[in-house]
Amino acid sequence: MSEFNLKEYQTVILGALLHDIGKFLNRGADVKRKHPYFSADYVMSEQFNSIVKDKWVDIDLLKVLVQCHHEYPQLPDDLLVQKIKDDHTRKLAYIVSRADSYSSGERIDEEPAELDYKQVRLASIFSKVKKNANNNPPFKYYRLQKMSPDTVFPVEDAELY
Repeated sequence: MSEFNLKEYQTVILGALLHDIGKFLNRGADVKRKHPYFSADYVMSEQFNSIVKDKWVDIDLLKVLVQCHHEYPQLPDDLLVQKIKDDHTRKLAYIVSRADSYSSGERIDEEPAELDYKQVRLASIFSKVKKNANNNPPFKYYRLQKMSPDTVFPVEDAELY
């Protein structure tokens, strides 16, 4: 077993948090690309790197983790965990990929890549947070519009129509 690597650990955590950031960026974009490409572009951007720096995370590893967090063979090879050549990097990417699958409730053999998420309302994760057993907050969704200060907050289902 290898020695604990704090920078690598922090990179995997940040990769797990940011792997789908490309979905937000893609919703506002005029070009159609798979969201992992947008996620990779974001973590390699000057703006992001000026904040995060390369001191506490490995930016190159982070790019791989956010770009290769799916296992669906229908996707291009450069988006697939199983196509990562380096064994250690592939194992780290599987951590992010499996956590994503488990948290979203998707099975790995489903084909969510065929869904156009620009036409599927994005549910707010905070709708699932309960303060106690008796508290069932209403489910909220983001509007199918470009992200802006007016649309950044999710609304209840009835407000969407």
